[in-house]
Amino acid sequence: MSLSLVKRWWETPLLRRVLQFKVCRRKMQSHKQSCSLWRHRWMKQLSVLSSNTMSTQTHKETIDLSKFPVDRIRNFCIIAHIDHGKSTLADRLLEMTGAIAKTEKNKQVLDKLQVERERGITVKAQTASLFYSHQGQEYLLNLIDTPGHVDFSYEVSRSISACQGVLLIVDANQGIQAQTVANFYLAFEAQLSIIPVINKIDLKNADPERVELQIEKVFDIPREECIKISAKLGTNVEKVLQAVVDRIPPPVASTDDPFKALVFDSNFDHYRGVVANIAVFGGRVRKGDRIVSAHLSKTYEVNELGLLRPDEHPTQKLFAGQVGYIIAGMKDVKEAQIGDTLYLQEQPVEAFPGFKPAKAMVFAGMYPMDQSEYQGLRSAIERLTLNDSSVTVQRDSSLALGAGWRLGFLGLLHMEVFNQRLEQEYNASVIVTAPTVPYKAVLSSAKLIKEHGKKEITIVNPAEFPDRSVVSEYLEPMVLGTILAPDSYIGKIMSLCLNRRAIQKNMVYIDEQRVMMKYLFPLNEIVVDFYDQLKSMSSGYASFDYENAGYQAADLVKMDILLNGRPVEELITIVHRDRAYSAGKAMCERLKESIPRQMFEIAVQAAIGSKVIARETVKAYRKNVLAKCYGGDITRKMKLLKKQAEVIGVALFLRGFFPVPVKSSFSSKSQLSHLPPEPLTGSPPNSSRVPPPLFKRVVLMLVDALREDFVFGAGGRMLMPYTRHLVERGSSLSFVAKARPPTVTMPRIKALTTGSIPGFIDVVMNLNSPALLEDNLIWQAKTAGKRIVFYGDDTWVRLFPKHFMEYDGTTSFFVSDYTEVDNNVTRHLDSTLKRDDWDILILHYLGLDHIGHISGPHSSLVQPKLLEMDDILKKIHGALISKEAEGSLPYLLVLCGDHGMSDTGSHGGSSEAEVNTPLVLISPAFKRKVGMEKPGVVEQVDLTPTLALGLGLPISQNSVGRVIPGVLDETSLRDQLRFLHLNGHQLSCLLKDSVPDYEKDAGFEQYRVAEKAHGSWMKLYMEGNTSEVLSNMGKKVLKQYLEALAAMSSALSKQLGKYDMYSMIAGMMFVFQLLLVLLLAMPEALSGEATVDLPVLSALLSLPFYLLCLLLASVHVLVCTSAESSCYFCSLSWGLVFAAVAFSSAMFCILVSMVMRRLPPGPKIRGKSPLRSSSSEWSLSELDVLLLAGTVGHTLSLAASSFVEEEHQTWYFLLNTLCLAVFQDVCRKYFREQRGSGDEEEQEHILPSKVHPSAHPKAEIYSEKWLALATPPFTLICCRLLRSLNQTGVQWAHLPDMGHWLNSSEHRTVLSLLAAFCLVFIYLLVQRRCSWVSKIALALGLLGVYSYRAAVGNVLFPWQHSGRTMSKGTVEARFVYVFVLGILFTGTKDLLRSQIITADAKLKSRGLWEIYSGLVLLVSLLFRAHNLPVLCCCLLIQTLMAQFIWKKLHYDAAQTTIMHYWFGQAFFYFQGNSNNIATIDISVGFVGLESYVEAPAIFLTALSTYAGPLLWACHLVCYLSSERDRSPVAVGHGCYCLALLRSVPAAAYIVLVTVLRYHLFIWSVFSPKLLYESLHLLLTAGVCLFFNTMEQSHSSSKS
Repeated sequence: MSLSLVKRWWETPLLRRVLQFKVCRRKMQSHKQSCSLWRHRWMKQLSVLSSNTMSTQTHKETIDLSKFPVDRIRNFCIIAHIDHGKSTLADRLLEMTGAIAKTEKNKQVLDKLQVERERGITVKAQTASLFYSHQGQEYLLNLIDTPGHVDFSYEVSRSISACQGVLLIVDANQGIQAQTVANFYLAFEAQLSIIPVINKIDLKNADPERVELQIEKVFDIPREECIKISAKLGTNVEKVLQAVVDRIPPPVASTDDPFKALVFDSNFDHYRGVVANIAVFGGRVRKGDRIVSAHLSKTYEVNELGLLRPDEHPTQKLFAGQVGYIIAGMKDVKEAQIGDTLYLQEQPVEAFPGFKPAKAMVFAGMYPMDQSEYQGLRSAIERLTLNDSSVTVQRDSSLALGAGWRLGFLGLLHMEVFNQRLEQEYNASVIVTAPTVPYKAVLSSAKLIKEHGKKEITIVNPAEFPDRSVVSEYLEPMVLGTILAPDSYIGKIMSLCLNRRAIQKNMVYIDEQRVMMKYLFPLNEIVVDFYDQLKSMSSGYASFDYENAGYQAADLVKMDILLNGRPVEELITIVHRDRAYSAGKAMCERLKESIPRQMFEIAVQAAIGSKVIARETVKAYRKNVLAKCYGGDITRKMKLLKKQAEVIGVALFLRGFFPVPVKSSFSSKSQLSHLPPEPLTGSPPNSSRVPPPLFKRVVLMLVDALREDFVFGAGGRMLMPYTRHLVERGSSLSFVAKARPPTVTMPRIKALTTGSIPGFIDVVMNLNSPALLEDNLIWQAKTAGKRIVFYGDDTWVRLFPKHFMEYDGTTSFFVSDYTEVDNNVTRHLDSTLKRDDWDILILHYLGLDHIGHISGPHSSLVQPKLLEMDDILKKIHGALISKEAEGSLPYLLVLCGDHGMSDTGSHGGSSEAEVNTPLVLISPAFKRKVGMEKPGVVEQVDLTPTLALGLGLPISQNSVGRVIPGVLDETSLRDQLRFLHLNGHQLSCLLKDSVPDYEKDAGFEQYRVAEKAHGSWMKLYMEGNTSEVLSNMGKKVLKQYLEALAAMSSALSKQLGKYDMYSMIAGMMFVFQLLLVLLLAMPEALSGEATVDLPVLSALLSLPFYLLCLLLASVHVLVCTSAESSCYFCSLSWGLVFAAVAFSSAMFCILVSMVMRRLPPGPKIRGKSPLRSSSSEWSLSELDVLLLAGTVGHTLSLAASSFVEEEHQTWYFLLNTLCLAVFQDVCRKYFREQRGSGDEEEQEHILPSKVHPSAHPKAEIYSEKWLALATPPFTLICCRLLRSLNQTGVQWAHLPDMGHWLNSSEHRTVLSLLAAFCLVFIYLLVQRRCSWVSKIALALGLLGVYSYRAAVGNVLFPWQHSGRTMSKGTVEARFVYVFVLGILFTGTKDLLRSQIITADAKLKSRGLWEIYSGLVLLVSLLFRAHNLPVLCCCLLIQTLMAQFIWKKLHYDAAQTTIMHYWFGQAFFYFQGNSNNIATIDISVGFVGLESYVEAPAIFLTALSTYAGPLLWACHLVCYLSSERDRSPVAVGHGCYCLALLRSVPAAAYIVLVTVLRYHLFIWSVFSPKLLYESLHLLLTAGVCLFFNTMEQSHSSSKS
């Protein structure tokens, strides 16, 4: 019993491994080697055995391989591209067949090498035998897991030789890759059965259907044969095993034949010798048999054989058709040759032909770190090459590195893996030289031919490169590379390949998005970094594979690297002559960084023969030659310093970026004579042939504010049925044209006619558009003799005053009806369509935009208007069809919008609804559609070059658009290429003028490549070639052109982000100087005298002032002469520049003087401390803290785009908080203070402008306190109601509000009653302090306001008939203007009398109030009817706050000013304004005018927009100047505080915009806000000037 137990323990692998380890250790000690490697190997194998010992031991003992006949054996391997899941699938197959236990640790079980697990790739093919039961029978499946990288393709080819079928794995996400194709053809050429398996179907982005189509198209395998699995989850893996049994044939072998086996792999075991993997093709072999190696004819005895499951599983026999391992006592690595044939000694057989030797593609020298390690490294290399027979070994030696080897590898990764295995498995440290490729040389010297024994020699060591004098030609190795990538990267990949001297051989689309390209590469160009760059520029989506393509003649040179004139053999390289300079320069620069500095100078040179082509110098350590010089030896000291000193020049200059759109440098406009010739390779330039025009007539129907969903959306069939029919079934092209902001009319017209993107200044010029002078489509058409007719928006007439043969301009602001504005256009249409005397007809309809401004895009008025536009389009289309003559050029009808319409009905911003417009091109030249297709996306400026080329005109010089390709589809391929060439030439010329480094631009490079390919195509075309190659090549060139045009257009659009930094910095300097003056003047400005003493005269007479003027003038000259492009500040006259320089210098001197004055010890001004308390320290009340914190917080909030977009929320919050704080003050005054007999304590005044309260009877206090208490809550209620009146901002602007409800036609009566009530209430609030003449004028003026609103159709008169036609309201508005001027005249007269004739404060107060009343009347005229409650609440809150809060709570001038400022800002947004220019009501600039007058229009628009802040600022003047609350310094304090409140946020925002000038929302958010801030600052400056005038007048009258 004990003896059997001991025997059983001995037979267990665990105990056997322990004993074997001890024996191995003794042997290793005798050879003086470390045992760490063996311990690692033992532990690795032990870990596998320990997990399977108990589960497989019984099974190992019972396996009988004789029960597996040949027909139940399947030999297959797994092939795929790298990282497509081969090893993961092998793990699942091992688990499902019981070869390994199912655990979570089963990851890359067959990847046994350390390098494989570290890199996550398969390097060595591994074999595993599986037992699988199928339909009641047990099968033996022999699996070989192969590498996926191109560098290990030799492993794949050897594995395939032992198999009858393969599993071709394809990633369901990545699809077919380059190595997939290469491996497929290896299996296909070996005539193996191929089972396609689509893996990773569990991934989120997996698309197995697309991959099925790729497999079917590329490999011609029916998609039904594909198996879709997830190897990670085990999904459908069972089907793979079934397919292996059913679809892979058994091996062709017989057990009756003599034993014959093929060695397809081997490895070396340090105590058992060579372990060979064999495939048995006949007979059987057992343990103890004598076998013979056909290669060496040596006889061996079989010591052990068995299967790999995946660990070694010894058996007694191996039979025909099976795959296993065999150990036969081969102790020398040279005895085991992969591809050898083994047979029994007594039964000789014919040997297999063996494997085709691997051809090394990359060579590198390998040397030991120490020559004493040479023998150990040789042994390691020999053993490793046994396992990797694709490595070629050749002895080599070097003077610097000693003895070594020159190894040949299949690729760079192969070399890295081999080196890593040497280090990890054999503890070898080596030096590897730079990789090179094998070149060939054809000898011309008979002596050399006799010496080498052949005419053609191979050069693997650059040092052996023969001289040109003995060589007839050099040959470099070529490879045929296969690249698979998404088609979006074609341009970049082509550029990369052409830069690597590649020649394109083929390009095939394997599906709609992926393309397979084949290039012939010089191997030297791809061996180092090509794959990395390919992956980088394709975002990792491209794959690359190559195969040997022989040799090709090349102009090669040997480049020597010289160190101090001596060549270094190890650094010699062979390069192409064209790349010699760049390669030499790069090598010298790298060596300069690598070589340590010495006590002497080292010259690093690259030379070809005796010619030095590049040089770098490693500087020597400098010796301190002055150390031994004593003080008196000054002559020698200076001489030595001059000799070794290096002169360093620093040039500092400021270069401005001029913020205007990109423009060509040519002053003249494009002409047909300027067009480039048609490219033609190998011949003189071809003729400047221009393709004939595509269209005879063009009708451009422009519908203002036409949104793309009106045509292409779900409601398009109801809104524009005929247009939708043409889009779906007609001969048309449909696109969504993106209009770049600003989305207002005049910039959009400029974009459509010039092709350029309008700039910021175009918004300001929108109201008064000057004639367009730059190159444009209209000018080109007129110059070419085209007859142009225009009807519509008069902006066209102003832009092109002398270009139209016939025109009629109109505007939506001078009509009271959205129908009339379009009838003015349509009334000419019938007669014009009947005539034949025009070539271009332009129609610009404005009615839809008018409706949008009134009631938005969801109004019931929109559908009738769109149906009207649809009928007009139908009429035009019918007329064009009826006049079409057979054989003549077709017509073109274009329907588009200049901009879209936001959900609130406005435009001007950058929302999707405002930017996206429909573009429908209708012509019989286009293919007829068969159904609705998703419209493509183009830029609006793309229409300009399309129309120009369609009419046979030159493209505008400044156009950044690209021709719409669909328009050219029906033309010949030559014409299509010529059209794209002309467009590309124009864009490339513009790119040269706009981008300094245009040659490095990707689009420009793509255009050069396309132009060169176009020339090659033209050469074939002119030779009469009509093959399919010409067509395919032309399509490829066409695609290259389109990609180049897209890239150049994008690059030009980015140029609009350049700014004039010099002018911006100068402006910021002025602003901050003024801000610092205000801050430094605070103690004096808020003192009891409210006067600031600026040391202007002393500053102007000081020496620093003149020095600063000289310095700033020098800087200006330097900047303006150094800048590549002139800036605005440089374009000013010298007089203005000198004034600006003098101003800035004086301000700086003043600032320095004021700072010096503030520094202690300084003179203390008695009574002038701005904030004082009983302890002579600064003291702030709770309200002061709130006001200051709110103002600072608002300034800081402007740094975020979301806060700028929703700034109204900030002011709503601050205003609500202010009301609560005021409510607290009211409660404290009337309910918490102790009321005594007149001895009520008062807090110390913060400012001298605060006056002491007068005594009030208790009864009066009791009646007032409840009104004061109700004022803050009532203000909160009013503000809450006003917030619901107009939705503003961005997030909630599209939501319906009370304004929309009141403006609807159903609620016109309600709006009329509300308007009448508000006007009456306004009169009651304003008239109380006016003279009786002003009261009458105010009443009549408000009645005129109601009459004007009734005339334009906003409100109803009680006696008005429903059928009464609306008018422009010009008479009524002018009626109101008369009373406004009368009131202003009366107030001005009283004000002047109080200031000049008599110092009557009451008269002055009345004059100011009458001026304020006149402004109120004017604002009530300009406000829309639904906004009159805003004005009403503004006046009511002012009255209540002045009567019960500011007076009764005795707030000082600073507090009152800040409150007025906050209320003004809030009411700015209550009006419906926002920080988007789309909310500006431009129509108010035309109230009461018959024609456009620039000054009144701008004044009225600005007044209406800033009515809230302006009215509150004017009320502040009236309040502080009133007789009762008059304080000697109140007006001065208010003026100062108001100026400071506007200067701080303006200065901060200027810095912010400068910093964020490249922000994503710089146009849509920050730039419009900058415009608002600038204009608001201008208005505040005007109010402050008025403040100052009042104060000066008061001082004069007092004196």
